[in-house]
Formats: sequence, C-alpha cells, structure tokens
Amino acid sequence: MKIIIFRLLILTVLILPLSSYTFAFGPDRRQDQFGTIPGYLIIPAPYVYPGLGKGWMLIGYGGNIMETNIDAYLIAITGDAEGYISSVEEIFVIPKYLFLSAMHLNIKKFGINMYSSRGMESEKDDFNIFVGDKYNLNKLETTLSLLERRIEVSLYMQNETGRTIEFRDAKGENPQSIPNPIVFKSRRNGTVLQLDWTDDIKDPREGFRLNSTADFIASVDTGSPEYNIISHGLTYYLPVFENSTWAFNYFRSDAFVKTEGNLNLKSILISSGLTESQADTCILYPTINGCAAQISKAQNTIKANKNGSALPLGGQDRLRSYPNGRYQAAHSQFYGTELRWNFNTSKEVVDLIVFSDVMEALQATFFWEQGSVSEEKSDLGKINRSSYGTGVRLIGGSGNVYRFEASSGNEGSEILLMFQYPWSGENG
Repeated sequence: MKIIIFRLLILTVLILPLSSYTFAFGPDRRQDQFGTIPGYLIIPAPYVYPGLGKGWMLIGYGGNIMETNIDAYLIAITGDAEGYISSVEEIFVIPKYLFLSAMHLNIKKFGINMYSSRGMESEKDDFNIFVGDKYNLNKLETTLSLLERRIEVSLYMQNETGRTIEFRDAKGENPQSIPNPIVFKSRRNGTVLQLDWTDDIKDPREGFRLNSTADFIASVDTGSPEYNIISHGLTYYLPVFENSTWAFNYFRSDAFVKTEGNLNLKSILISSGLTESQADTCILYPTINGCAAQISKAQNTIKANKNGSALPLGGQDRLRSYPNGRYQAAHSQFYGTELRWNFNTSKEVVDLIVFSDVMEALQATFFWEQGSVSEEKSDLGKINRSSYGTGVRLIGGSGNVYRFEASSGNEGSEILLMFQYPWSGENG
C-alpha cells in the first residue's frame, strides 16, 4: 500500500506542470471555489427497517459555518436503533490549500442484508438480516488542494468495529440468536487523486472529472485477508440548453489480494458463533433450520477471503433502485447517464426556520444506469442490472445538494432523500 500511495504522489508531482498547462485551456470556473455562503437544514424523518424496528431521525446540516468553509452533518437516531452519525468537512489548516475532514458513527442497533451468494445471481428476497447491537466507525482524512481545486490529493485512515447477535429472514421475522455473538473489525487506509477539469467543483456543467482511489484493507486477525482496492471513476459533463448539463459516468473497481484469509468452512462457521458440534451438523445438513443462513454467510466469507471485495453497487450512488451494497464481488463495473435540467437559476435567498440557503439552481433530473459485479474479471458484464428514475434537487450556495428522487429496477422501486450528488467521491 505504501508503494501505491508513493506512486500516486509521485504521479501527482510529475503531472502538476502538465496539468497547469492543460487546465489553462479548460473551462473557466464560474464562481469562487472557496465560497463562504452559509446555510443550514434541520429536518425530522421517520424510519422503519425490517428486523431492526422503527423510530425517528433528526437530521441537521450546517454549510460554511460562520462564513468559513467548514461543513458539518449530524444525524441523531432515536427509537429501536439508537445512536448518531456525525461528520465535519473542510477544516482548512492552510487556507485554500490544505484541509481536514472527519466522520464518526456510533450505532447501538443495526441490520445488514446478507445475501445467499455474492455476484449477480441472488434473488430479491434471497437474504437474511444479521442484526447487531454495536457499531462504531471513525475516519480521518487530509486533502491537499491545488489550482482552484482542479487537483486534489487525499489520504485517509478508517477503523470500524461491530457485533452481530442474531439473524432474521428477509421480512425481519423468525429471529434466531447466534450462540456466540460475532465481533468484526476492519482497518483501511487509502489515497484519492481527483483531477477536475470542469467549470465548477460543486455544480459542474461542462468538462470532465477523473477520480482514482487506492484503498488498503489490512488484515485484523489470522483469518482475515489483506488486499488492495483500485477504483477509477470518470465523468463527462456535456452542456445542454442554457444552464444545464448531461452527465456520463464510468466506474470500475478491482480487488487485488496480497494475503488470503481463512478458507476453511468449519473454522469460519465456528468463528461465526457456532459451536463445533453445531458447525458439524450444519455441514452435514445445510438445509435444516438456521443452517442455511450460516452456510451462505460462511461461503460468502470464503469468497471474500480468497478474492477480496471491490466497491459494491446499490444504494444512493450507483444502481439506486437497489439496497445499499446489494451487489458485491471482487470486481465491479458501472455505467450511468443523467440529464440535469436547471429550470430555475434565480439565486433566490430561502430563509425559513428549519432551512436557510441561497438557491443557486432548482434542478430536475432523469437518469439511467447499469452495473455488474463478478469474482473473475472475464465475467464482468455477463449479467447486468439497471436502474432508471427521476428527481428534483436544490443546489445550495452553501455547497450542499438537497436531493429527492425515485428510481425503479428489476427488484422494485426506491425513494431517496440525500444531500449530495450521486457517484460519490466525485462530488458531482
């Protein structure tokens, strides 16, 4: 991993003079890339999750706090899934050049959809919900920004821990306790290189953006693998109408295993909470009550330990009509296109009790996307899933994107309420 980071940093130094020359002939920036227009949002939202429960979330956002570049988010969760999610971004250590960002999650109850198999062949309801009673995540990132944010290099480190105590069926019913709770840990570090040849980093309407990441997944015990994830995302923005754009995105992510993890089925079943006799029983009779879910999870673990896991598809960014992390394997590929029609660019000031910002644009969007994952590179694209949909967005002067959209696909529909553009990690 150190070699990969070193190479990316050297590449950045080498391309800087060329990039300065190249960007000089690119689109001019439409506005200040370090604007300090403040904005905020406070909104309550209910949640219902099968197997997890229900309750309320209080979502708070502050952009360009006190007319600085600092943005902060806080989601306070009450009810059956108590906890909070918080982040702070763009704390500039050197104005316009170097900033820090951080994220912290502390959740007391969570649910993970564990599908019967990795790849593209599992069915919509072919999963179990593994329920946990503890989840923590910490992430710290530092970013060097150059040439009006046209070149940015980031380094990050992230740690997470959690514990699962039971599993349920796809409807959240028939709970079955895990004899020995499963404790999981992960540690990852990485670097991100972004080249932004557009007219605006916040709301691009012409040009292109390249985002490359190198993630190092460390082995946290003798049974876990050690591998790298190399990912690239390229977005092209074609100007249409007077103030709108048609965006095209290609994304590819590949895992490269350095050290394989545990590949022994019985050992993995035992580490997943079963006793030795229970593991033997499940291996001999995999279809009896409770064993099918444990065997499927163990077989997925074997594939992950052998091949690694690329960045998944599904959720708010890619294949939006599918649950978060729906499709995962050693390799993933994605194509997407999105028409962003800015039908109002009046720059009106909106000042309400729960919301305040400058409305730089009201945007209607129409999108289509397609993706595939596989354990072998040669199988990418053999089975694809697609999504399509529409939505409305408000582009705020504070830098936030208030996004509401509906999407449909092979497994039904999803409604999203988010606060950033899709294709995350590329800011737009």
